[in-house]
Amino acid sequence: MKLVLILFANVMFLLSYAQDIKVFKDSNNCYGPYVWWHWLGPNFSENGITKDLEAMKESGVGGATIFNITSAVQETHAPMGNNPWPEKTYRSDAYWSAIKHVAKEAERLGLEIGLHNTVGYSTTGGPWISEEEGMQCVVMSRQEIKGGQIIDINLARGVPPIYKGWGSFKKKAKSYHDIAVVAVPRICTVISPNDIIDITPFMKEDKLNWSAPAGDWTIFRIGYAPTMANPHPVPDDLIGNVLEVDKISEKCNIHHWNEMLQSLEKHVGKYLGKSFRHILIDSYEAGIQNWTGGFEKEFLRMKGYNPVPWLTRCVGTEEEQRRFQYDYDEVISFMYYKNGFKLGRDMIHKYGLELQFEPYGGPFNTCLCTTLADIPMGEFWTNSSGEINQQVVSSARAEGKTIIAAEAFTSRPENSAWTEDPAFLKYSADGAFCSGVNRLVLHHWVHQPFEDKYQPGLGMGWWGTHFSRYQTWFELGKAFFTYLSRVQYMMQQGEEIIDYLCLDEVIGHADVISSHRFLEMEIKVEDGNIILPSGRKYAFLVCPKLQVVDYNVLKKLLFLSRKGVVIVGNRPERAPGLTNYPMCDKKVQMLGKKLSLCTSIVEAKKSLGLSPFITQNTSSDSVRIVPRKTDKGYIIFIANRTNNNQVLSVSVKVDGLLPELWNPETGDMEIAKSWKYEDKKNVRYTNINIYLSPNETMFVVLNKKATMDQLEQGNKKLYLPKLVEQQKIKGEWLLEFYPKLENRFVETFHQLSDFKYNTDKRIMYFSGTVVISVH
Repeated sequence: MKLVLILFANVMFLLSYAQDIKVFKDSNNCYGPYVWWHWLGPNFSENGITKDLEAMKESGVGGATIFNITSAVQETHAPMGNNPWPEKTYRSDAYWSAIKHVAKEAERLGLEIGLHNTVGYSTTGGPWISEEEGMQCVVMSRQEIKGGQIIDINLARGVPPIYKGWGSFKKKAKSYHDIAVVAVPRICTVISPNDIIDITPFMKEDKLNWSAPAGDWTIFRIGYAPTMANPHPVPDDLIGNVLEVDKISEKCNIHHWNEMLQSLEKHVGKYLGKSFRHILIDSYEAGIQNWTGGFEKEFLRMKGYNPVPWLTRCVGTEEEQRRFQYDYDEVISFMYYKNGFKLGRDMIHKYGLELQFEPYGGPFNTCLCTTLADIPMGEFWTNSSGEINQQVVSSARAEGKTIIAAEAFTSRPENSAWTEDPAFLKYSADGAFCSGVNRLVLHHWVHQPFEDKYQPGLGMGWWGTHFSRYQTWFELGKAFFTYLSRVQYMMQQGEEIIDYLCLDEVIGHADVISSHRFLEMEIKVEDGNIILPSGRKYAFLVCPKLQVVDYNVLKKLLFLSRKGVVIVGNRPERAPGLTNYPMCDKKVQMLGKKLSLCTSIVEAKKSLGLSPFITQNTSSDSVRIVPRKTDKGYIIFIANRTNNNQVLSVSVKVDGLLPELWNPETGDMEIAKSWKYEDKKNVRYTNINIYLSPNETMFVVLNKKATMDQLEQGNKKLYLPKLVEQQKIKGEWLLEFYPKLENRFVETFHQLSDFKYNTDKRIMYFSGTVVISVH
C-alpha cells in the first residue's frame, strides 16, 4: 500500500510538473495582464467593443475593467465637440445595450469583465447621490458674549467648504445640519468638558435666546455640511451633477451600492458573476470627511465619551487634545472600513462578484481595508522603480491573498507621448514583481469606437501608457505580454517566504496586520511560531509602535508571549487615546512590565538561530530576489536591476533539489550550468552561479531531486556566454516603410538619422513599422 501511494504521488508530481512546463512555454496562457478599459464620454460602439476585446484576447490580456469618464479626460477641458452619438449618455438604453454586448462577447472569448463602481476613476458615488447623502464635514461659527444677561442674538451657521479637489465643480453646499450649540467660558485655567454648557435647546432656527450666567463666554454653533466632493472625471452629460457618497454612513452606502448593483443585475442579467465578474474601487481621491448624521453616538459607543465639546478645540491640555484627535481619527477610519468599504464588499459578494480595491490615500487604515479586497491593488508609474504600497502587499500576504495586483504604467506625457515601448516599460514591471505584485493591470487601453481609418484613435489625454490595437508596436508587443504572463504564472504559485510579522507598520521585508485584525482573529502558536488563519507562519512578531499601545492589544501580546512567541519592540509607556485617561496609561505601564521583549530584529533572529533563506554576492539594489515556496518545491525570481552584466552567486537554504533556470523572456528551461551543495554552520545550502545580461530576469526552479551525475556536471566554474564583438557596418541602409494606413514604400539612407529631421513628410511624420537592412 505504501509503495502504491509513493508511486501515485510521483505520478501526480510529474503530471503537475509537466503542466508547469506547458503553461510556462505557452505564448498565450491564461495568466496574462488585465487592462483598464476607459470609455470616453458617449464615444462607445458595439463594433469597437468587439474589435477591442478580440485584440485583447489575441495579445494575451486576461480581462478588462470598464471606466466611464469624460471625453476630454478632465472636466477642466471642454468635452469633445461634434459627437456622432449624442444619445449615448451614461446609463441610457444605448449604454446598457453596450454593457450587455461586452459581457456577451467576453463570454465568447473567455475574458473577464468588470466595472468601476462609479463614474470617473475616484471613488464611490454617482448621479444618484444627493447633497444629504454626500460626504459631510464639521463647520462652525463662534461669537463672543458678556454673560449675566439675556442673550437674544442671531448665530451664523458655519460656512461650508468649497471643494477644490480634482474635477471640482466649485459648488457651495445648500444643505446644513446643527450638531450642537455650546457656551465655553473664557477663563485662564484649563477648560474641562464639564465647564461647557450645552445651550442647543435655546436655539430656534438661527436665533439664540439664553439667560447667560455671569462671565465672558464664547458661543460655538457646531454643525455639518456637505464637502461637495465629486467623483471625477465624469461623462460629459454628468459634469457638475455627481457627488461622492457619504463614506461613513451605513444608510447612504447601502443606497449607493444598491443603485449600482441592482441596475447592473437588471441589464447584464445571466452574465453577472460569469463573464462579468468584478467591481473596482480605484485609489482614493475624495478628500476628507469627518462627520455624518449620528456620528456622536458611534463615537460614544467606541470611545465612551462625548466628542462634541472637544470639537471646539478649547477643551483640555495640549496632550489631551492630541489624544482626542487620535480617538477622532480612529473612529472615522473604522467607520470608513465598516460602513463604507466592508458594507460595499459584502453587497458585491451577494451578486456573485469580486472586489478589486486600491485601499490607500484616504483617512482610513490601509492594512485593515486591504483585507476586504478579493484582489488588493497598488499602483506604479512608468518613471518609477515599480514599487507599490508595501502596506497593501504585506497585509495582503498575511491575509493569504493569492493575487496582488497593480495599476501598471500610469504615466505622464513626458514619458508616454506615444514614445513608450516594451524595453522602457520592462524596468518598472520587473520592479513591481520584485515588490510582491503578481498581476499587472495595464493603464490604459482606451476604447476605440470609430472606424479603423481614424488612428492612433482616442487617448486618455495626458495620462497613462498607450496599450491598444492601434499602438504601432501592437503585433510585436505581444512578446512583452507573453513575458508578463510567464512571470505572473510563476509568481502566482505558492507563497512568498517571509520570516516575521509586523503589527500596524511594516519594518523591513515582512508581512503586516492591523491592530483591529490582530484583536479579532484567532492566532495559533506552534513551537513559538505564529500561525494566522490564512495559514501563514512566522518566527516572531515585530511591534514598531509598542511604546504607545491599546490595552486590549497589549493583553493579547502578553498572551502570545507566554505561549512562546518572540516579540520585538520597546517597552510600553502609555495608551494612545483619551478613553479612561490618565488611568489608561497606568494600566498599560503595569501590564507592559510583564511582557518579555527583544529590542531588535537582529536580536530576535539571533535568539531563534534563524539563518537567511537566500544570500547573494551583490547588493540588493543591483539584483532583487523574491523566493516562493510551493507544494512542489521552490520558485525564486531574480531580476538584474542594472544596465550592466551581472555574475551572480546565490546560496539557497535548500538541499537535494536540482536548480533549473527558467527564462521568462524566451520560455527556455535548462539545468543551471554551475552549482553545488555546501554546509554552512550545520545548514545545507545549494550554491548557484548565474549570468544575467542587463535588466534580465530569471527564475530558479527547485522542484526535482538531483542525481549524482547532475551534481558532478554542475560542480564547476561559472559558464559565461561569449560576447559578440561589435563590428562597423559598411554600405548603404535600405529602409522598408510599412505605414499603418498607407502603402509600403522604400528609401535608401547613406547614414541613419532621426526621421523628424527628414524633408520627406512621409518620413518626417511616419508612424508604423520600418525594416532596416544593409545593401
